[in-house]
Amino acid sequence: MSTPSNSGLRRLVECDKRNSPLPSLSNAPTVGDTASEAQADEPLAVQADFPNDGDDDDDDDNYDGLDFKRVPYLERRQVERNSRGGPKSWIYRHGWAVWHRKYKKNYWLCRYCHQRRKQEACYEADSTTNAGRHLSSNKPGHSHGPNGPVPIASREGNIMGALAKSQVYIMRSKGIEVSQEVANEIAASFSTSRFQDALKDWVVADNQSLRVIETPQFRAMIAAVSPLAEALLWPVANYLREARSLIHVSFDNWTSTGGQYAFTGLCVHYLNSEGKLVDHLLGLPELHGAHTGNNIAAAATTILRLFGVDNARVGYFVLDNASNNDTAVESLAEEFGFIASERRLRCCCHILNLSAQLVIWGKDRSAYENEAAHLEEEEKYMDEWRKYGPVGVLFDVIASICTPQTRQLLERLQCEEAESLGVTPHIRQLVKPVKTRWNSYFNTFVRAAELHGPIDGYIECKLEEHSAATATSRRRKNREQLPAAQPRLYIREGGLNGKDWATITEYIRLLEPFAEATRLLEGRGRHGRHGAIWEVLVTFEWLLDQLEALKDRLKDVNYEDLDAPEDHLITNVNLAHCKLAEYYAKFDNAPVYYTATILHPHYKHHLSALWKVPDTHVTARDGVHYRDGWLDNNHRAFLRMWQGRKDSAATSAHTVTPPRKKPRLGISTSRSAFLQSSIEQSTRQLEASLAEDEYEIWKRQPALAEEDWLSLNPLLYWESVAGQFPILSKFAIDVLTIPAAAADCERTFSELGDMLGTRRLHMKPELISALQSLKSWKRLATLEVVRERDKIEEKLQKAQAKKQREEVQLQRQVKLEEKRVERQRLKEIRELERAEKAAERARKVEAQHQKKATQQAQQRKRKASRAPSSKNKRQKRAMEDRARDRVASPPSPPPPKTTSRGRNVNLPQKFR
Repeated sequence: MSTPSNSGLRRLVECDKRNSPLPSLSNAPTVGDTASEAQADEPLAVQADFPNDGDDDDDDDNYDGLDFKRVPYLERRQVERNSRGGPKSWIYRHGWAVWHRKYKKNYWLCRYCHQRRKQEACYEADSTTNAGRHLSSNKPGHSHGPNGPVPIASREGNIMGALAKSQVYIMRSKGIEVSQEVANEIAASFSTSRFQDALKDWVVADNQSLRVIETPQFRAMIAAVSPLAEALLWPVANYLREARSLIHVSFDNWTSTGGQYAFTGLCVHYLNSEGKLVDHLLGLPELHGAHTGNNIAAAATTILRLFGVDNARVGYFVLDNASNNDTAVESLAEEFGFIASERRLRCCCHILNLSAQLVIWGKDRSAYENEAAHLEEEEKYMDEWRKYGPVGVLFDVIASICTPQTRQLLERLQCEEAESLGVTPHIRQLVKPVKTRWNSYFNTFVRAAELHGPIDGYIECKLEEHSAATATSRRRKNREQLPAAQPRLYIREGGLNGKDWATITEYIRLLEPFAEATRLLEGRGRHGRHGAIWEVLVTFEWLLDQLEALKDRLKDVNYEDLDAPEDHLITNVNLAHCKLAEYYAKFDNAPVYYTATILHPHYKHHLSALWKVPDTHVTARDGVHYRDGWLDNNHRAFLRMWQGRKDSAATSAHTVTPPRKKPRLGISTSRSAFLQSSIEQSTRQLEASLAEDEYEIWKRQPALAEEDWLSLNPLLYWESVAGQFPILSKFAIDVLTIPAAAADCERTFSELGDMLGTRRLHMKPELISALQSLKSWKRLATLEVVRERDKIEEKLQKAQAKKQREEVQLQRQVKLEEKRVERQRLKEIRELERAEKAAERARKVEAQHQKKATQQAQQRKRKASRAPSSKNKRQKRAMEDRARDRVASPPSPPPPKTTSRGRNVNLPQKFR
């Protein structure tokens, strides 16, 4: 057993003076401490590797070994004690306190790194965290801690590694012989990387708190189980590289509650190598700065490039209707080389949600079927109806049920209704409407209609309570009492009557087509059955037809009848129809909607019949039909896309023929060359005609029945005919894998909100992005662990770190130059201001002098211009007499000496 060093003895003396518990010098195990028993067998010679373990002030001020010639920018400084008067930090046992002459700050220099001429480890001394992290690193000459050397188990950075090692020591300490093979097997049964990956998967999958791994109970549980774990970390980049279709993208922005975080969620959609449709989150980068299109495009480009999505693999972008998304797609088009208007697609569920809200709240005066003189009155009535009508009253009832008492009252009323009907009670809660949630208002109305009886009972109970409270207040007749708060809207309006419930039922009928269309487009079938882009035009045509039927039905209603629905419903339906038709017209900018529809095996001829101008329509008599040109324009755009796909396929399939032997000169040579070139040209034309006829051949085939299995799974259909139509099938798969809505982004943000909650608001954005991305990647369940990718990523990180350091240095130099220029500019401005102030002062003094001279001249002029008066004449004569006397009389003698008080003094005449 080694003896403690002198520095260790000094620590014992200091601890004894302070009555502190003695530090463990020998790592002696305590009773019942198996971990300590394991450490007891470890040699204590590791402490000899740590020079200068004392913490006395003399050792801290010892700068022996510090070569100031190597570090001319550093100088010695005195180390102060902390603010509480305690000892100096433990980091000064292993380094020197220095002053940085350039940065004008206190620094700490590592003794081991400096003496062995390694890279200078110099850290700011305002905080000892970085220096402590450097000293605790697992490398020669380091592994220090506040209480001395860090144990080997702690240096390994995991609990199970220490456990695996301690098991061997415990067995040997109890006299059990452990062979080298068994010891190696126990030590190798645990993998740090596998354990970390499994731990991350557990935290991500179950939304566990990150603090759970720090609790003693968790560590005790880990110590009690077998050190065996299996990792599941997969290379997403390879998975994307093996995709059998283009990589389509949908992204949206999300801000956390309170505005602390702003993220851009980027999801990808493609057909994987197994022929399955895949949708998952690719990245969740934090969005810095304003939500402009350029910032969004920069974040999306970084994620796509990071996962190896190049110009040839990027597909279409399905986004909502925000204007900044238009700018983002334009920036992405410049980066990846495509036409922005053709690749920028719109989330159809956002359009349906917007139109559905217009059915309820319609606010466009152009939709009012009324005379211009009555528009103001119509708008005023509509505003009052929205606030005090059936919808406003229902929403106020839903908002009032927000306490345990009100919820219990509604549940009791549901139970009473179920008992009266003789059925089993099924307790349901009301649905609160959310403006940004699809089908939110429809679900609210449907649930309210289901709870019609309990809601009426609830309103009746609240009206009775209000009446009782009002009667009690009136009986008191206390005029000095403060006025009671105004009752809620549904109490003032008296609840909902039969006509109000009929209006709500009518809203359900109006919104039901929108809800059905949203459910079709937001879903995502594995083989393209639902939620694909081929359903967009078909669904919109059906929905517009439904709105036309509603307009015709409401137009013929006699609104004078008491049972008639509200007369403004026709206004809202008109507005929703106009908005839907407006976005429907924008689909012409992206011919992929038409392409996806005509490449569906069942709907291949649907648009040709639907968009055809009726034979009964005569342009000269009826004017231009609103569908005129739809079919021709869209089909020409499709043919351009099809031709581009055939050209790219021909270019990729073209191979360079080997050079033939040089023929001999002569007539036969020219003839053979001519024949060979003719054959090659005819072959190319035949190949081009075959590729060109691929769509025409498929088009002539009969469409599949709607009930056909392949008709319900269009992606499987095109895979089955890939041998017959190789180019067209690849083109169809690229198109039919496009989603109709950006529903995956909304689901990602919903999960992100649930993950953060109210207890994870202090997590770093990088960690939030990593957790959410891992959760999405886990669902793929087909990726593999690749060590080479980790090495490549490490090299990439080092290169990026080096590039970032260079950029920081360059930015620092630019900032210094900008500051110098700014200081010079401010100096010139100050000098100019001083000169202007001096000139202003001189002008003021000159003006004052001039003003004074003018006043004096005016005064002299006024005196000279005065008319002589008698008084002035007498004074003038007196002055002349005195002047004559002064000239004629001899000089006066000096005054006689008088007393000190000056009495009886005979003054001269001129002084009298």
